[in-house]
Amino acid sequence: MPEDIQYWRRCVAILRKEILSAKRNCFNDFISKIDYRKDGKKVYNYVNKLLNSKIASTREPLKFGIRVLTDDRDISNAFNSFYSSRQRLRSELKTQQKFIGREFRHSASSLNCGHEIFLQKL
Repeated sequence: MPEDIQYWRRCVAILRKEILSAKRNCFNDFISKIDYRKDGKKVYNYVNKLLNSKIASTREPLKFGIRVLTDDRDISNAFNSFYSSRQRLRSELKTQQKFIGREFRHSASSLNCGHEIFLQKL
């Protein structure tokens, strides 16, 4: 019986050494192949995986107008509507842009000429 316990303890010690050796080899292989300038996120995730630490998700409520948003979908929709409204052109600018584009196309086609460099024959 005591021999079985000693044998079991030796096997456990060998197993621990093998696991530690495999972890070291994996880590050394990862470090030797990584490009720190490009793969910063991979390194960060790998180290967090080794440390068993998870990124804490902070869900702070967002106040949008008179509403307080806590759901991820509502927050993303609020960001979308806020920034997309900032990027929209006013209607008078849109019509002005269309008019300028038509004028340019019309003048370019009516003149039927380009810069003198392009008109020269070689």
